[in-house]
Amino acid sequence: MPLSKIVIVYGGELAEDVAKQIETKRPRSSSIDVSLRCASERPKTLLTSYGPETLVCFVMQTIENGGPTEEGGSCLRFFQRKTHPSNLLQSDECFRSYAVLGLGDSNLL
Repeated sequence: MPLSKIVIVYGGELAEDVAKQIETKRPRSSSIDVSLRCASERPKTLLTSYGPETLVCFVMQTIENGGPTEEGGSCLRFFQRKTHPSNLLQSDECFRSYAVLGLGDSNLL
């Protein structure tokens, strides 16, 4: 199935800046729709709002000892739930492709 939509889910201020840069650098001639979402906006809707033709790109920032930001924490906790079935991302109604970009805090080095 061809890719028709990219959803960039960001968690943190730096992650939001990077997500906006990714959105602006896409080719204007492309027919692929790109949209941004904050990670704290109901993570469950990621599973039901987008079909297999959607790529979901998670851009998450870490703080302190590698922990998630406040926005990213709710999304992370949602996907870490043990109550999810093992085939959570294999449903026909769910997105099939995803990418993860992790942004660390260089102040900790």
